[in-house]
Amino acid sequence: EAVVTGIVAEFTGSALEVAECGEYVEPTALYVTSTQAGFGTIVRSSLDGVNTSTLVAGIDPDSLVVDKKHNKMFWTHHGDTIMSANLDGTNVQVPIDPFAAPYGLAIDVSGEKIYWTSKGGNPRVMRANFDGTGVETVVSGGCQNNTCRSIAFDPVTQRVFWAEGQTGGRIMMASVDDGVASQ
Repeated sequence: EAVVTGIVAEFTGSALEVAECGEYVEPTALYVTSTQAGFGTIVRSSLDGVNTSTLVAGIDPDSLVVDKKHNKMFWTHHGDTIMSANLDGTNVQVPIDPFAAPYGLAIDVSGEKIYWTSKGGNPRVMRANFDGTGVETVVSGGCQNNTCRSIAFDPVTQRVFWAEGQTGGRIMMASVDDGVASQ
């Protein structure tokens, strides 16, 4: 929790309260992905690494986010869809099939929205409801070097932050209300 509050404070100038962090952090477990051409997995582990279990197998996960409040996890699947499952690995679904090369993921737990960066032909930041409805572009326009990467959502200021480019890239941000990007 201290790490999360520190990062949020650095970006926003004000830290989240511990109660707010509970929606975004599950300090009792680690969720880890491995990717290997159709043989990737999502594994849950206790923090000490003693208890591990494979939750989902036979996938190609890139980014992974966990929503403890709604008992869900979401991941990008091989750069073409966004998949979800319950935290125990059951009920695997494809709620979002944006055909937009999703890469980075972030969630707004209270607003029940998932945000992603699209690194495809028209790189942009998009969002949808957890059930896959309401797909929309939040920030349009090309990213530096035609790549949008990792993304984070700030629930306090209602802004998204994302990394652009690879070498010599930059961190960008925008309000989810107006989509105006700035560095």
